[in-house]
Amino acid sequence: MIKKIFQIKALSVIFPALLVFISIFICYKNYTPGIYLTGWDTLHPEFNYGVYLKRIVFGAWQSHQGLGSPASQAHASEIPRIMFIGLLDIFFAKSFIRYLFAFLMLILGPLGVYFFLKKIIFKDSDSFSTQIGSFLGGFFYLLNLGTLQHFNVPLEMFLVQYAFLGWVFLFLTSFYQEGRRKDLIWFSVITFFGASQAHTPTLFYVYLMFLFLYLILMMVLDLFSKGKDILGNKSVSLKRGALIFLLTLLINSFWLLPNIYYG
Repeated sequence: MIKKIFQIKALSVIFPALLVFISIFICYKNYTPGIYLTGWDTLHPEFNYGVYLKRIVFGAWQSHQGLGSPASQAHASEIPRIMFIGLLDIFFAKSFIRYLFAFLMLILGPLGVYFFLKKIIFKDSDSFSTQIGSFLGGFFYLLNLGTLQHFNVPLEMFLVQYAFLGWVFLFLTSFYQEGRRKDLIWFSVITFFGASQAHTPTLFYVYLMFLFLYLILMMVLDLFSKGKDILGNKSVSLKRGALIFLLTLLINSFWLLPNIYYG
């Protein structure tokens, strides 16, 4: 019995560790020391945090664009990312900051998908088939053409969405099903740091649409799976679904409201 428990625990560590190892190996093979990683829009706030912070904190009006203009992009959504890379800047060379951020996003993405599949799809089973199925899902998320497209010429908003998508739906679903405050807190934290996906807001609006459809789908499935008990659970499902959706809007309101004003 004890031996079986240790085998299960070992599997629970081995497969996510393997995903991390493969991701780090890919990062290693794609790193060139001493040069700056530049991407789509060549965003390099690490060159001058003061200027960039001014532009994003007061992002509703972009004074450096011509004679000044209302911002069509959600510059303020970059605030969580700048907080993070500013911390990295204390410990690493400037030429490595953008590399490191991209590498961390590449590592986080498959792990989020792995844990989402393991807990939500496979119901947190510790069987070998569950572990291998979750691993293969994370592995496919890591090694597909969409990932290559995102990271070959990186733009931070796509990297951030790639990294946090699995984690968002993991804690969203966990809270919806179980109602635990811990899951809601984690969902809120990840939603805040994932706000940088909205640098071009249309990406966030598509994400929000799918989040809404996902919530509706779960509520519809509840409706047909609980039979006679639906009246007792329907209000709980609606409250949790509404809370998740409204909390997403509230957390993103620091950039969303100025963008709505521009529209």
